[in-house]
Amino acid sequence: MGGRFRDYFTPMLLIVMIRASLIFPWKQRLIVALLAYGSFLLPLITGFEILQGPGAGRLRRGPPPPWSRPPELPEELLANLQIKAALLFGLVLVFVLLMVGALLTEYHSRTELAAANMRLRQYAVMIENQATLQERNRIAREMHDSVGHSLTAQSIQLENVDLWIGQNLDKATEHLHKARQLGKEALQNVRQTVAALRSDPLRGQSLSQALIEVTQDFERTTAIQVKLEIDLSISVPKEIAAALYRLIQEALTNVSRHSRASQVQIELQETAQGLFLSIADDGQGFQLTQNTTGFGLQGMKERTAALGGTFQLASQPQQGCQIQIVIPIVTPRPGALL
Repeated sequence: MGGRFRDYFTPMLLIVMIRASLIFPWKQRLIVALLAYGSFLLPLITGFEILQGPGAGRLRRGPPPPWSRPPELPEELLANLQIKAALLFGLVLVFVLLMVGALLTEYHSRTELAAANMRLRQYAVMIENQATLQERNRIAREMHDSVGHSLTAQSIQLENVDLWIGQNLDKATEHLHKARQLGKEALQNVRQTVAALRSDPLRGQSLSQALIEVTQDFERTTAIQVKLEIDLSISVPKEIAAALYRLIQEALTNVSRHSRASQVQIELQETAQGLFLSIADDGQGFQLTQNTTGFGLQGMKERTAALGGTFQLASQPQQGCQIQIVIPIVTPRPGALL
């Protein structure tokens, strides 16, 4: 580093420091910083000077010759400048070390955050696909149990019609009437399944309007009277409203298939605990110790649990069935962003 190259020695040390910070971990960075600082202090402490003229490039130990510094600078001022230069270079090294470390930490944080977001998106897609598959399997099982059963029974009735049509016209007519009724039940089950597949069950309506429509349609198709009472003073969030619609829809489906009821009473009101939903029928009921793990009840329990609510079922033979659901809801504070 003789001659004019000695002017680039300090910037070269900073470049080495920056490069080391990009390559090495903290322990090795500190070692490189100490070596760079020592390399800067060595000429100041030992008094090495670059010889000019003949023999340039060789180092000489000892006090600097008189011609190597301006004569107007006293020894005390020169020592003062050397100390300040040492302190300034040390501060610059610390600044470079911390700045590059902060930049690397931010870069690694952003990289890890991007990777975490990617994993989260993949996980969300996986969960969505799994939920879709489970919903498809549930609907397939329901169609097999309802539509498949109705069509099988209808096929048997039509075979009986073919058997008795030439021997006993009254029996053939009776079997034909049963086959027609089974066909209507299969069509009703298909319509209910298609309605369950809608992405937006409310179709832009309010929850009250949608419930009035679904109960009226239920009365027309099943001849079971529905008494609907709604007492809400708040606007129900869309997700909770859709879940409540599905719960009531599933409950009415269970009533039409299994209860043999003549009347259903539905109550939906706001309480201190949240939204309270009660669905009661006057049907044949059942023993709770028997099989209550059907797809309908299980689906209602899962929907309620997904919203953090509670699900209670009460039933006795010949005393109907009652379902009570409480879903907590948090209303936004005045002025809060929705």
